[in-house]
Amino acid sequence: MATRMVKMKVKMPKGAVIKQKDFLDASEKTARDLGKRVHRAYNELTSDWRTDGKRPIDVPVIFEERVSRGSNRITLTVKTDSEKYRYVDLGTEAHPIDPRPENPTGLLKFPSEFTPRTSVRSLSKRNGGKNWSGPWTITPHVEHPGNDARHFEAPIIEEQIPIVKKEWVINVKKAIKIETESV
Repeated sequence: MATRMVKMKVKMPKGAVIKQKDFLDASEKTARDLGKRVHRAYNELTSDWRTDGKRPIDVPVIFEERVSRGSNRITLTVKTDSEKYRYVDLGTEAHPIDPRPENPTGLLKFPSEFTPRTSVRSLSKRNGGKNWSGPWTITPHVEHPGNDARHFEAPIIEEQIPIVKKEWVINVKKAIKIETESV
């Protein structure tokens, strides 16, 4: 899965005194909270994806979040190794589909009607999927037209930026001490 990074430029107020450790602690707390929210958004999006386990693409989609701290930066990564997520999020090119070698009939059989449950740059889901009660297609080969990339990361980032900015300012303000001049 492609990793997105959000960069923020920070300008400290005049007279602000903050230790680098306190600054990084505030930034790390913000990153950890963001990671939990993003992880939850991905889980909600993929929670009902079919996972029958018959093929590698049908295993559950599991996301991992990690916050790492360097000497002067905090990095948050939320990722998955799920092939299914990658195919839906990044899309696929047109490609042929043939029956698996262990298929004794040498034929593909699938419902003819399909409505995607997700749409491009949206986290909302709708009813859809395969119409199991409609007509079926039986064929020895399919030229699949490919899938449009959904780009789920974009709406998640757009949704989180204002929250992160507000939360980060609150966390950093707690760590800042303003010096006052005596007259």
